[in-house]
Amino acid sequence: GWAAAAMILLAVGFGLGRLWPRPTALPQEARDRILLATVGAHLDRSERLLVEVANAPGAVDLSAERAWAQDLLAANRLYRQSVRHSGRQRLAVVLEELEPFLLDLAHAPDEPPAEEIAALRERIADQSLLFKVRVASNRLDPRKQTL
Repeated sequence: GWAAAAMILLAVGFGLGRLWPRPTALPQEARDRILLATVGAHLDRSERLLVEVANAPGAVDLSAERAWAQDLLAANRLYRQSVRHSGRQRLAVVLEELEPFLLDLAHAPDEPPAEEIAALRERIADQSLLFKVRVASNRLDPRKQTL
């Protein structure tokens, strides 16, 4: 008796599950907008970090910037792969150029010597990192495009 009741419940559950509406996936356009919005926010945070490092005085404690760079580095790798997969190669190149800087800053000592901070500043300037990140961020933010 119990086995028959269990089989009937199982069959009814299976039948109802087949009839229950399935959640629909987001359209590709919506997924692209979400990706670009999150990458834009990531670029804004990266821009703020670059400004902090570029304006840091001589020998200073960079422990907060190091932690910030570690967080950005993990996200940057994922965003770079996602952006490349979505076919936005120029944006992927900006993220690729940003990644080595984030990696070096994430592994820098808490209180690097003034020469090392100067080298980081020079790297930002020589590679035009701040400019490239700012331009890419502005292209992704529709509010900034109307200015």
